[in-house]
Amino acid sequence: MTIAFEAKRAYVNTTGLGSYARNHLAMTASLPDVQEIFALTPSIKISDTRLKTEKIQTILPKGLWQLAPLAWRRFGLGRVAQRVKADIFHGLSAELPADIRHFKGKVVVTIHDVLFRTRPNDYTAFDRWMHDYKLKRAIASAHHIVCISQETLDQLCQHYIIDRSRCTVMYQSVHPEYFSAENCQSLIKPPYKNFILCVGTIEPRKNTLSLLKAVEKTRVPLVLIGRIKKKYKHEVQPLLSRLSQKNLLFHTTASRPAEIAAWYYHSEFTVYPSVAEGFGLPPLESAAAGRACITGPSPCLTESSGLPELQTDGSPEQLADLILQLWNDKTLLSELHKRAKSHAENFRPEIIRHHWEHFYRKIL
Repeated sequence: MTIAFEAKRAYVNTTGLGSYARNHLAMTASLPDVQEIFALTPSIKISDTRLKTEKIQTILPKGLWQLAPLAWRRFGLGRVAQRVKADIFHGLSAELPADIRHFKGKVVVTIHDVLFRTRPNDYTAFDRWMHDYKLKRAIASAHHIVCISQETLDQLCQHYIIDRSRCTVMYQSVHPEYFSAENCQSLIKPPYKNFILCVGTIEPRKNTLSLLKAVEKTRVPLVLIGRIKKKYKHEVQPLLSRLSQKNLLFHTTASRPAEIAAWYYHSEFTVYPSVAEGFGLPPLESAAAGRACITGPSPCLTESSGLPELQTDGSPEQLADLILQLWNDKTLLSELHKRAKSHAENFRPEIIRHHWEHFYRKIL
Protein backbone atom coordinates (compact mmCIF):
# COMPACT_ATOMS: atom_id res chain seq x y z
CA MET A 1 0.00 0.00 0.00
CA THR A 2 1.28 3.45 -0.96
CA ILE A 3 -0.26 6.61 0.50
CA ALA A 4 0.20 10.23 -0.57
CA PHE A 5 -0.59 12.86 2.06
CA GLU A 6 -1.30 16.54 1.71
CA ALA A 7 1.05 17.23 4.61
CA LYS A 8 1.68 20.97 4.80
CA ARG A 9 0.50 21.23 8.42
CA ALA A 10 2.92 18.50 9.52
CA TYR A 11 5.88 20.57 8.37
CA VAL A 12 4.84 24.16 9.10
CA ASN A 13 2.20 24.19 11.87
CA THR A 14 2.99 24.16 15.61
CA THR A 15 -0.62 23.98 16.87
CA GLY A 16 -3.25 21.23 16.89
CA LEU A 17 -3.42 20.67 13.14
CA GLY A 18 0.33 20.22 13.00
CA SER A 19 0.36 17.81 15.92
CA TYR A 20 -2.38 15.76 14.32
CA ALA A 21 -0.56 15.59 10.99
CA ARG A 22 2.81 14.63 12.51
CA ASN A 23 1.26 12.03 14.79
CA HIS A 24 -0.67 10.56 11.88
CA LEU A 25 2.29 10.37 9.52
CA ALA A 26 4.43 8.72 12.18
CA MET A 27 1.66 6.25 13.00
CA THR A 28 1.01 5.41 9.33
CA ALA A 29 4.72 4.77 8.77
CA SER A 30 4.50 2.01 11.38
CA LEU A 31 1.72 0.13 9.54
CA PRO A 32 3.08 -3.13 8.10
CA ASP A 33 0.79 -2.90 5.03
CA VAL A 34 2.15 0.53 4.10
CA GLN A 35 5.26 0.23 1.98
CA GLU A 36 5.72 3.88 1.05
CA ILE A 37 4.47 7.29 2.14
CA PHE A 38 4.72 10.48 0.10
CA ALA A 39 4.38 13.62 2.24
CA LEU A 40 3.54 16.52 -0.08
CA THR A 41 4.37 19.92 1.40
CA PRO A 42 5.22 23.33 -0.05
CA SER A 43 7.92 23.94 2.57
CA ILE A 44 9.59 22.51 5.67
CA LYS A 45 9.88 24.59 8.83
CA ILE A 46 9.44 21.93 11.52
CA SER A 47 11.63 18.88 12.04
CA ASP A 48 10.31 15.76 13.77
CA THR A 49 12.63 12.78 14.10
CA ARG A 50 9.67 10.40 13.84
CA LEU A 51 9.18 11.49 10.23
CA LYS A 52 12.75 10.80 9.20
CA THR A 53 12.25 7.19 8.14
CA GLU A 54 12.87 5.36 4.90
CA LYS A 55 9.15 4.92 4.40
CA ILE A 56 8.40 8.65 4.32
CA GLN A 57 9.50 10.56 1.25
CA THR A 58 8.98 14.30 1.46
CA ILE A 59 8.04 15.87 -1.87
CA LEU A 60 8.50 19.62 -2.38
CA PRO A 61 7.58 21.71 -5.43
CA LYS A 62 10.06 21.57 -8.30
CA GLY A 63 10.80 23.67 -11.36
CA LEU A 64 8.54 26.66 -11.89
CA TRP A 65 6.32 25.49 -9.04
CA GLN A 66 9.08 26.63 -6.67
CA LEU A 67 8.09 30.19 -7.54
CA ALA A 68 4.52 29.53 -6.36
CA PRO A 69 4.60 26.73 -3.75
CA LEU A 70 1.12 27.48 -2.42
CA ALA A 71 -0.32 27.28 -5.93
CA TRP A 72 1.45 23.92 -6.31
CA ARG A 73 -0.28 22.72 -3.15
CA ARG A 74 -3.65 23.90 -4.46
CA PHE A 75 -3.41 22.82 -8.09
CA GLY A 76 -0.68 20.20 -8.43
CA LEU A 77 -0.89 17.53 -5.74
CA GLY A 78 -3.44 15.32 -7.48
CA ARG A 79 -1.11 14.92 -10.43
CA VAL A 80 1.85 14.29 -8.14
CA ALA A 81 -0.04 11.53 -6.31
CA GLN A 82 -0.96 9.94 -9.62
CA ARG A 83 2.61 10.18 -10.90
CA VAL A 84 4.03 8.35 -7.86
CA LYS A 85 1.28 5.72 -8.27
CA ALA A 86 -0.18 6.10 -4.79
CA ASP A 87 -3.08 3.85 -3.85
CA ILE A 88 -4.63 6.44 -1.50
CA PHE A 89 -4.55 10.24 -1.32
CA HIS A 90 -5.28 11.58 2.15
CA GLY A 91 -5.89 15.28 2.83
CA LEU A 92 -5.07 15.82 6.50
CA SER A 93 -6.69 19.23 7.01
CA ALA A 94 -10.19 19.44 5.55
CA GLU A 95 -9.22 20.19 1.96
CA LEU A 96 -8.20 18.45 -1.23
CA PRO A 97 -6.28 19.84 -4.22
CA ALA A 98 -8.29 21.23 -7.11
CA ASP A 99 -6.71 18.68 -9.46
CA ILE A 100 -7.65 15.65 -7.36
CA ARG A 101 -9.70 14.37 -10.33
CA HIS A 102 -6.40 13.44 -11.97
CA PHE A 103 -5.76 10.95 -9.16
CA LYS A 104 -7.23 7.51 -9.88
CA GLY A 105 -6.91 5.95 -6.43
CA LYS A 106 -9.04 6.28 -3.30
CA VAL A 107 -9.41 9.73 -1.76
CA VAL A 108 -9.77 10.43 1.97
CA VAL A 109 -10.11 13.75 3.79
CA THR A 110 -9.91 14.47 7.52
CA ILE A 111 -12.32 17.07 8.90
CA HIS A 112 -11.26 18.65 12.19
CA ASP A 113 -14.13 21.06 12.80
CA VAL A 114 -16.69 23.37 11.21
CA LEU A 115 -16.04 26.26 13.59
CA PHE A 116 -16.35 28.78 10.78
CA ARG A 117 -20.04 27.77 10.75
CA THR A 118 -20.63 27.44 14.49
CA ARG A 119 -18.57 30.53 15.45
CA PRO A 120 -18.81 32.77 12.38
CA ASN A 121 -17.76 35.92 14.26
CA ASP A 122 -14.28 34.46 14.75
CA TYR A 123 -13.71 34.56 10.99
CA THR A 124 -13.75 37.24 8.31
CA ALA A 125 -16.40 36.98 5.60
CA PHE A 126 -13.73 35.95 3.11
CA ASP A 127 -12.31 33.26 5.40
CA ARG A 128 -15.80 31.84 5.99
CA TRP A 129 -16.42 31.71 2.26
CA MET A 130 -13.05 30.10 1.56
CA HIS A 131 -13.39 27.46 4.29
CA ASP A 132 -16.90 26.65 3.09
CA TYR A 133 -15.78 26.44 -0.56
CA LYS A 134 -12.84 24.14 0.21
CA LEU A 135 -14.89 21.93 2.51
CA LYS A 136 -17.72 21.49 0.00
CA ARG A 137 -15.20 20.53 -2.69
CA ALA A 138 -13.50 18.08 -0.34
CA ILE A 139 -16.80 16.46 0.65
CA ALA A 140 -17.77 16.10 -3.01
CA SER A 141 -14.39 14.66 -4.06
CA ALA A 142 -13.58 12.27 -1.20
CA HIS A 143 -14.54 8.62 -1.25
CA HIS A 144 -14.44 8.65 2.52
CA ILE A 145 -14.52 11.35 5.20
CA VAL A 146 -12.79 11.05 8.55
CA CYS A 147 -13.98 13.19 11.49
CA ILE A 148 -11.72 13.56 14.51
CA SER A 149 -14.59 13.45 17.02
CA GLN A 150 -18.25 12.54 17.25
CA GLU A 151 -19.01 16.21 17.82
CA THR A 152 -17.30 17.15 14.56
CA LEU A 153 -19.29 14.51 12.67
CA ASP A 154 -22.56 15.74 14.19
CA GLN A 155 -21.77 19.36 13.30
CA LEU A 156 -20.72 18.39 9.78
CA CYS A 157 -24.00 16.57 9.18
CA GLN A 158 -25.95 19.47 10.67
CA HIS A 159 -24.47 22.05 8.30
CA TYR A 160 -23.98 19.97 5.14
CA ILE A 161 -26.00 17.41 3.24
CA ILE A 162 -23.86 14.33 3.61
CA ASP A 163 -24.28 10.57 3.76
CA ARG A 164 -23.11 9.37 7.17
CA SER A 165 -22.13 6.02 5.64
CA ARG A 166 -19.21 7.83 3.99
CA CYS A 167 -18.03 9.15 7.36
CA THR A 168 -16.01 7.56 10.14
CA VAL A 169 -14.97 8.96 13.52
CA MET A 170 -11.27 8.24 13.97
CA TYR A 171 -9.65 9.61 17.09
CA GLN A 172 -6.08 10.82 16.98
CA SER A 173 -3.20 9.31 18.88
CA VAL A 174 -1.02 11.10 21.39
CA HIS A 175 2.70 11.62 21.09
CA PRO A 176 4.47 8.86 23.09
CA GLU A 177 6.34 11.45 25.18
CA TYR A 178 3.15 12.29 27.08
CA PHE A 179 2.69 8.71 28.26
CA SER A 180 6.17 8.83 29.82
CA ALA A 181 5.98 12.37 31.18
CA GLU A 182 7.82 11.34 34.35
CA ASN A 183 10.93 10.68 32.27
CA CYS A 184 10.82 14.27 30.97
CA GLN A 185 10.55 16.03 34.34
CA SER A 186 14.15 17.27 34.41
CA LEU A 187 13.73 19.26 31.19
CA ILE A 188 12.15 22.24 32.95
CA LYS A 189 12.46 24.16 36.18
CA PRO A 190 8.96 25.15 37.34
CA PRO A 191 8.52 28.68 38.74
CA TYR A 192 6.20 27.40 41.49
CA LYS A 193 6.21 24.40 43.79
CA ASN A 194 2.51 23.85 43.07
CA PHE A 195 0.59 25.21 40.10
CA ILE A 196 -2.13 24.50 37.58
CA LEU A 197 -1.44 24.42 33.84
CA CYS A 198 -3.15 25.55 30.66
CA VAL A 199 -1.74 24.66 27.23
CA GLY A 200 -3.07 26.23 24.04
CA THR A 201 -3.20 29.29 21.84
CA ILE A 202 -4.51 32.34 23.69
CA GLU A 203 -7.53 33.45 21.67
CA PRO A 204 -11.24 34.17 22.26
CA ARG A 205 -12.63 30.67 21.67
CA LYS A 206 -10.06 29.19 24.05
CA ASN A 207 -11.72 31.34 26.74
CA THR A 208 -8.42 32.27 28.36
CA LEU A 209 -9.83 35.46 29.88
CA SER A 210 -12.29 33.48 32.02
CA LEU A 211 -9.47 31.31 33.30
CA LEU A 212 -7.36 34.35 34.18
CA LYS A 213 -10.29 35.83 36.12
CA ALA A 214 -10.70 32.52 37.96
CA VAL A 215 -7.01 32.53 38.87
CA GLU A 216 -7.28 36.07 40.23
CA LYS A 217 -10.24 34.96 42.34
CA THR A 218 -8.70 31.73 43.67
CA ARG A 219 -5.08 32.95 43.86
CA VAL A 220 -3.93 29.56 42.55
CA PRO A 221 -0.71 29.95 40.50
CA LEU A 222 -1.09 29.28 36.77
CA VAL A 223 1.45 28.34 34.13
CA LEU A 224 0.14 29.36 30.73
CA ILE A 225 1.78 27.86 27.64
CA GLY A 226 0.85 29.31 24.26
CA ARG A 227 1.18 32.27 21.96
CA ILE A 228 -1.24 35.18 22.15
CA LYS A 229 -3.31 35.95 19.06
CA LYS A 230 -2.72 39.61 18.15
CA LYS A 231 -6.42 40.49 18.04
CA TYR A 232 -6.88 39.14 21.58
CA LYS A 233 -3.82 40.73 23.16
CA HIS A 234 -5.50 44.00 24.10
CA GLU A 235 -8.17 42.07 26.05
CA VAL A 236 -5.93 39.75 28.02
CA GLN A 237 -2.72 41.74 28.44
CA PRO A 238 -3.87 43.91 31.38
CA LEU A 239 -4.91 40.85 33.37
CA LEU A 240 -1.81 38.92 32.34
CA SER A 241 0.35 41.77 33.62
CA ARG A 242 -1.60 42.10 36.86
CA LEU A 243 -1.38 38.38 37.63
CA SER A 244 2.32 38.31 36.80
CA GLN A 245 2.94 41.18 39.24
CA LYS A 246 1.09 39.19 41.92
CA ASN A 247 3.26 36.14 41.13
CA LEU A 248 0.18 34.16 40.12
CA LEU A 249 1.08 33.71 36.45
CA PHE A 250 4.00 32.38 34.46
CA HIS A 251 3.51 32.70 30.71
CA THR A 252 5.82 30.83 28.36
CA THR A 253 5.90 28.97 25.08
CA ALA A 254 6.99 25.42 24.31
CA SER A 255 6.82 23.35 21.15
CA ARG A 256 8.69 20.13 21.91
CA PRO A 257 6.35 17.38 23.19
CA ALA A 258 8.90 16.29 25.78
CA GLU A 259 9.07 19.79 27.25
CA ILE A 260 5.28 20.14 27.37
CA ALA A 261 5.06 16.66 28.91
CA ALA A 262 7.38 17.88 31.68
CA TRP A 263 5.04 20.79 32.41
CA TYR A 264 2.10 18.37 32.60
CA TYR A 265 4.04 16.15 35.00
CA HIS A 266 4.90 18.99 37.40
CA SER A 267 1.39 20.47 37.44
CA GLU A 268 -1.27 19.68 40.02
CA PHE A 269 -3.89 19.44 37.27
CA THR A 270 -4.73 21.25 34.05
CA VAL A 271 -7.48 23.55 32.78
CA TYR A 272 -8.68 23.87 29.18
CA PRO A 273 -11.66 26.25 29.26
CA SER A 274 -12.31 26.35 25.51
CA VAL A 275 -15.85 27.02 24.33
CA ALA A 276 -15.42 25.54 20.83
CA GLU A 277 -13.21 22.73 19.54
CA GLY A 278 -13.09 20.00 16.96
CA PHE A 279 -11.53 17.63 19.47
CA GLY A 280 -9.21 19.40 21.91
CA LEU A 281 -5.86 17.66 22.12
CA PRO A 282 -4.44 19.23 25.34
CA PRO A 283 -6.96 17.50 27.67
CA LEU A 284 -5.97 14.16 26.14
CA GLU A 285 -2.26 14.96 26.39
CA SER A 286 -2.87 15.89 30.02
CA ALA A 287 -4.65 12.59 30.63
CA ALA A 288 -1.79 10.65 29.01
CA ALA A 289 0.59 12.39 31.41
CA GLY A 290 -1.64 11.34 34.31
CA ARG A 291 -3.22 14.72 35.01
CA ALA A 292 -6.96 15.43 35.18
CA CYS A 293 -8.24 18.37 33.14
CA ILE A 294 -11.03 20.85 33.88
CA THR A 295 -12.67 21.70 30.56
CA GLY A 296 -14.94 24.30 29.03
CA PRO A 297 -18.38 23.75 27.48
CA SER A 298 -17.31 22.49 24.04
CA PRO A 299 -19.05 19.06 23.86
CA CYS A 300 -16.12 17.20 22.34
CA LEU A 301 -13.85 17.99 25.29
CA THR A 302 -15.33 15.17 27.35
CA GLU A 303 -14.30 12.85 24.50
CA SER A 304 -10.70 13.96 24.94
CA SER A 305 -10.54 14.42 28.72
CA GLY A 306 -12.56 11.35 29.74
CA LEU A 307 -13.90 13.27 32.75
CA PRO A 308 -17.37 14.69 32.04
CA GLU A 309 -17.80 15.75 35.68
CA LEU A 310 -14.99 18.28 35.19
CA GLN A 311 -16.76 20.05 32.33
CA THR A 312 -17.87 23.61 33.12
CA ASP A 313 -19.88 26.29 31.37
CA GLY A 314 -16.63 28.19 30.95
CA SER A 315 -17.57 31.00 33.31
CA PRO A 316 -14.96 32.38 35.75
CA GLU A 317 -17.23 31.39 38.64
CA GLN A 318 -17.55 27.70 37.69
CA LEU A 319 -13.88 27.47 36.79
CA ALA A 320 -12.89 29.01 40.13
CA ASP A 321 -15.16 26.69 42.14
CA LEU A 322 -13.81 23.56 40.46
CA ILE A 323 -10.20 24.73 40.65
CA LEU A 324 -10.51 25.26 44.40
CA GLN A 325 -12.28 21.92 44.87
CA LEU A 326 -9.48 19.97 43.18
CA TRP A 327 -6.74 22.13 44.70
CA ASN A 328 -7.99 21.39 48.23
CA ASP A 329 -9.08 17.74 47.85
CA LYS A 330 -6.00 15.65 47.09
CA THR A 331 -7.87 12.36 47.52
CA LEU A 332 -10.41 13.30 44.86
CA LEU A 333 -7.67 14.65 42.62
CA SER A 334 -5.67 11.44 42.85
CA GLU A 335 -8.71 9.39 41.83
CA LEU A 336 -9.37 11.71 38.87
CA HIS A 337 -5.75 11.43 37.77
CA LYS A 338 -6.08 7.65 37.68
CA ARG A 339 -9.30 7.80 35.67
CA ALA A 340 -7.79 10.26 33.21
CA LYS A 341 -4.74 8.04 32.72
CA SER A 342 -6.95 5.00 32.18
CA HIS A 343 -8.97 6.92 29.57
CA ALA A 344 -5.81 7.94 27.72
CA GLU A 345 -4.74 4.32 27.39
CA ASN A 346 -7.41 3.99 24.69
CA PHE A 347 -5.47 6.54 22.61
CA ARG A 348 -2.07 4.93 22.71
CA PRO A 349 -0.42 4.96 19.26
CA GLU A 350 -0.58 1.18 18.94
CA ILE A 351 -4.37 1.16 19.50
CA ILE A 352 -5.06 4.03 17.11
CA ARG A 353 -2.69 2.36 14.65
CA HIS A 354 -4.85 -0.78 14.66
CA HIS A 355 -7.97 1.26 13.83
CA TRP A 356 -6.26 3.04 10.95
CA GLU A 357 -4.79 -0.18 9.61
CA HIS A 358 -8.29 -1.62 9.38
CA PHE A 359 -9.64 1.62 7.84
CA TYR A 360 -7.06 1.84 5.05
CA ARG A 361 -7.47 -1.85 4.20
CA LYS A 362 -11.24 -1.48 4.08
CA ILE A 363 -11.37 1.44 1.65
CA LEU A 364 -9.06 -0.13 -0.94
